[in-house]
Amino acid sequence: MSVGLMNMGGYAFSSPNQSNPVWYKDSLTNALRALAQKSKSTLPRDVYVTIEEAAGRTYIHEYYIRDLHAANPDRPVHPDSSFVYTGYKASLAILLSMVSQPGLDGTPGGKICRGINACLQDILALVRSKGNDVGRLFKDPEMNRLLANLANI
Repeated sequence: MSVGLMNMGGYAFSSPNQSNPVWYKDSLTNALRALAQKSKSTLPRDVYVTIEEAAGRTYIHEYYIRDLHAANPDRPVHPDSSFVYTGYKASLAILLSMVSQPGLDGTPGGKICRGINACLQDILALVRSKGNDVGRLFKDPEMNRLLANLANI
């Protein structure tokens, strides 16, 4: 699988090319990119770019944890039980900060930002509850529902 590297906003990150990994369809990365494309004309450019950058950072984390899981599917991906959660939280930190700030209240963009914030908080809570069980996390119907909700905000 080849992964192209891009540099955006000071971050070098991977982006999936035409041959996405098999797990990509059910990933947080995919939900973030779908959200960005769907709301591109409604959101201020800085919010849109921040969503795309978060998707890039999330892709790196997801690629890494999926690789670890594939190598040892019957074992936790890391000795630290908060490893998966911490990686997701770090990849989403700037986006969460941006969408939780006031300033877009009463606008369609503000409604989208509130929805993004609430949905990402729910996703992070679910990730935290699953620990490092990557296989179970992405087969969880609640995770699938939350990812679909995020993509359709």
